[in-house]
Parts: sequence; C-alpha cells; structure tokens
Amino acid sequence: MRYLKPLVCALLIFALLPAPSADASAPAEKTGRVTAASLNMRLSPSTSAPVQTQAREGDVLNVLATLHVDGQVWYNVHHRGLIGYMSAEYVELLDPTVSLADVAIPLAASFEAEVPEAPSAPPASLRAGTVTTNSLRVRKTASTSAPVVLTLSKNTQLTVLSPETTEADGHQWLKVNYNGQEGYLSAEYVTLSDSASFSAGTGKITGSVVNLRAEPGTDSAVVRKLAEGNDVKVTGIESGWYKVTHSNKTGYIHPDYMKIVPPPAPRAASSSSGSSGSGSNSLSGSSYTSASAKQDVAAGNAALNKANPSATERKIVETAFKYMGARYAYGSSNGKTFDCSGYTTWVMKELGYSVNRSASDQYTRNGKSVNKSDLRPGDLVFFSDKRVSRKIVSHVGIYIGDGLFVHAGSSKPDNRVKVDSLVSGHYGQIYKGAKRII
Repeated sequence: MRYLKPLVCALLIFALLPAPSADASAPAEKTGRVTAASLNMRLSPSTSAPVQTQAREGDVLNVLATLHVDGQVWYNVHHRGLIGYMSAEYVELLDPTVSLADVAIPLAASFEAEVPEAPSAPPASLRAGTVTTNSLRVRKTASTSAPVVLTLSKNTQLTVLSPETTEADGHQWLKVNYNGQEGYLSAEYVTLSDSASFSAGTGKITGSVVNLRAEPGTDSAVVRKLAEGNDVKVTGIESGWYKVTHSNKTGYIHPDYMKIVPPPAPRAASSSSGSSGSGSNSLSGSSYTSASAKQDVAAGNAALNKANPSATERKIVETAFKYMGARYAYGSSNGKTFDCSGYTTWVMKELGYSVNRSASDQYTRNGKSVNKSDLRPGDLVFFSDKRVSRKIVSHVGIYIGDGLFVHAGSSKPDNRVKVDSLVSGHYGQIYKGAKRII
C-alpha cells in the first residue's frame, strides 16, 4: 500500500502531460512580432534551409505552429503571402496569455520535423494554344449557339485547360483561358504545344499551402511555399504546369492549385455635377470626362486590347487612363494636375511601385531597358527634344500598345493627359528609348 499512493500520483501527472506528437505543437493561430533587425524565413526548420524572404524588426506575422528541432524552437509562420519557418528566439508572441513554454513541444518529445508538402497531384494536362485564323470566337459553352465571350486574332497565344475535346454541333471544342476569361473554341483553329512562353495573365493560388517548384514536376526542388490567395504572374506553360514568377522568383505550379483570374474591371467615367463652365474637365472619382478625354480612352482601350496585355500590363494602363484629361502643370503631381514625370510617378505609386521623380532619373536609374520592337503595355517611353532641354531626356509617358502612348503633354492649348502616337508625328521623331518597371 505504501507504494500505491506514489504510483497513482505519477500516473496522474503523466496523464496531464501533452502527447509527444506534432498535434501537441499546434495551438490556435497566434500573432507574433519580429524582434531582430533582420530575420530569415526559411523553407524548412533548419539554419541550412533556403531563405524565402526576410522580415524586419517590428513586422507582424501569423504563427501557425511551434516545433522543436535539434534543441532549437521554430515557429511555422505565414508572412507576406508565404509559409515558412523562423527562429522563435526572435519572434515575440503578442498574446500576453501565451508563453513559449505553453506552446512549444517539450524537449523530451523533440522530433525531426518534416516540411509540409502539397497534396499528391495527378499528372498535369495543361497545353499552350496558338490561334491559326482571324476573328476566332470563344464561346461561353461548347455550342455554336452559345454567347461569344471573346474574339481572338491570328497568332494569339492562350492556355488550353485540357487537351480533351468536347464534340457538339459538328465541332470538336477545347476549353481555354485567355487572360482570365474561360470559354470554348473550335479545336480546328488552334495548334497545341506542350511548352510555350507568353503572358498568360495573373494566377491566384487556390491551395492552402502550394509549392513553387524549380522544375515542372512533383519531385523537383521547392523554391518557396505560397499561401492561398497569393497572386503570381503567369509567363507560360511547360510540360503541363504553369510557369510563373512571384517576387522575383521563377518556378512552376501544378494547375490543380492555381487559377488564372480576370484583370480588375476598369473604372467607368462619370460626369460631375460640379463642372465649371463649357469645355472644362470635371473630376468625379478620379475620372475626367471631357469629350476629348473620352475619345482618347476609347482609342487607348482599342490599342490596349489589340496588344493582348497580361493582367498586370492592363492594370498599369487602365490606372493611367483614370487621369485622362487632367491638366498639365509644371512641377505638379497631386492627382489633379501633373507634369510628365509627375504623371508617371503618380501612376506607378498608385500601383505600389516607386520610381524617381524626374524623367531623366527614371530613364537612367529605374527599370530595365526595352527595345522599341519589344514594347509592352505599361512600359515607360522616353523622348529627347534638344530644342526643349539639354538633359538626356525631355519627356516621358506610358506605352499603351499598337504604337500609342499616354502622357501629360505640355503643348498648348491641349495641355493635358492624352494619347499620342509613338511611331509618327512629333513624338515619333524624338523617341529616345523605353524602360520596363514592373
């Protein structure tokens, strides 16, 4: 009997201890703050694992779980759209009721943690398609009587979601995606390829944790882990996988865990009840509504659509169109009046990108040089008129497509944000070069 009481106490204490499993380390999601000047977020809980990104002191992040690996405590975190691991030593939990001892696995239950992987995926079946005829109609469903959602020109490249065809109305139909718009077209007028590089639009991550891989295959190395809802730029198709870029990293994503989404709808211009006189421009929700501005937007949209822009390219140009008709004012950049570089600076800032304030600095210090033959919507285009300025460039605008650009022009009386030709007339003669910012 004298041994029974200690035995009962020992059993009771053992029953209250957490089980030595991964589940014991998974408390409800917490919020943490980085305390180091710079802290690496790694692909796995190891100091030798690849670095996905860095957090700065004061950054707030989500703590998903806590792991003990080789005597060191790691947090599994969600930060800047990525899933990875940070040393718990340099992350302060912001919930005052929780301590590190409360959430960490006991040392006696330490284990070699495995990096979470995306679920096993079936073989990928994407294809790249090239249109072989003019005015090819993409329909809502696989039927010649279905509504037309797109009309594509010859040599347009698009994503074929599956090589399997649907037979209807005497045609073999393919399901496709063009810049986020899905539909069906006749397989007779499309050539298929396993791999192709082209601007396919913006992809949105649909899996909770998705691997961005170095090569198109489930056995390839993981470049980084992306959280659900992240956007990536789709740059092509390879061996049935999407080829994408995310924060300067290029890799491949299985199509089961990503979807190409439509670009944001442009804001419609609306008239303002505060118009002050005949022929003046009025501002309503950042949309200028003079007749000349509306004509420029219509011409610009036609040129933009002809260029088959990616979602990002379309967003740049449509943001620039919001200020069509705004008056030119030297040295100004306030959302209502602009000079040329003030206009490009304002548009890029609205999209979250920083460029230098002057046209000369934008030309010499920002972006990547682009040949005139390789211009894409959203590129900055520069001009040099020695009669106006001795600087390396004297003017800057934003390329739209089909030889047109939008800019804050200073020529009176039409000194406003407007559309002009890049290949003919005055600006065709003084063209200097181009830079790609995004």
